[in-house]
Amino acid sequence: MASYDTSRIQISEQHAFLDLAKEFNWAAVKRHINANPLLVNVQPCLRWSALHQAAFGGSGDAVRFLLKQQ
Repeated sequence: MASYDTSRIQISEQHAFLDLAKEFNWAAVKRHINANPLLVNVQPCLRWSALHQAAFGGSGDAVRFLLKQQ
């Protein structure tokens, strides 16, 4: 997996993005990643990534989308 510098993304934006993933709102997650691809790897405060949430929620489509964004 490639390493990306997510330090330029505000912490509040990272948390808001991960809240969408935690809510399994995959349409919104995709929109945010299409607007800012670096969001795919954010994990502020060691939170689960969007990929963790997709796997936990059993969303194969979301998992495949997120892996393609890596």
